[in-house]
Amino acid sequence: LAFFDTNRTSELVSRLHDDVNATATATTGNVQKSYRYINSAVGGSCMLLAISPRLTLVSLAIVPIMGCGAMAYGRHAKKLSKGLKERVAAAVGVAEERIANIRTVRLFGQEEAEAMRFGEMLDDMCGMVDRAAHGEGLLMGGLAFSGFTALLAVQCYGGLLVRRKLLSVGSLTSFAMYSATVGLGFSGLSQLYGDMVKATASAQRVFELIDRQPSIDQASGNRLASVSG
Repeated sequence: LAFFDTNRTSELVSRLHDDVNATATATTGNVQKSYRYINSAVGGSCMLLAISPRLTLVSLAIVPIMGCGAMAYGRHAKKLSKGLKERVAAAVGVAEERIANIRTVRLFGQEEAEAMRFGEMLDDMCGMVDRAAHGEGLLMGGLAFSGFTALLAVQCYGGLLVRRKLLSVGSLTSFAMYSATVGLGFSGLSQLYGDMVKATASAQRVFELIDRQPSIDQASGNRLASVSG
């Protein structure tokens, strides 16, 4: 019972509803997307190797940058996602409790005080939302910039190969088209990695409830033979 005294009902319901749905979405819908992105990335890379191994090295030089950016964003997003979910659950719990006891709140004339308290909790969450939005924006903007930079490098180096008659114009055009496909594949994988990290934070909150051990073992104890009195 001490657990239910320290944890609001709305917070527990939030974990069972929102976090479970987020985990289910990550393990179903994102898996399908990952197959598509892996197919685009791996299949396109094979086609690039078949057309020109030299240009392939130039095109795939962006992959380590994407990977490092996705990993850095993933660590940042996991921390923010878990903290934001906890604060949202706390704010919803406060609102639910005050609305359920609105007669008592109005009896003591605390409407404005409770509204200010709830507003302060929302303002506190706004900072975390801003940091999460800036982090995701930097990731997606960096991936787009890296992709266009790699495409520009492919065009410049490919033009040099065409000039030296080591590559035809048609092959360069095909390579540029496949490069776009590969870029979309790796970019999608980076985005999915960030989503999976967020889902991991939700799953962690759920398993904290599942793995929790009660302070009193209900399966143990002595059975009374008879009770009288």
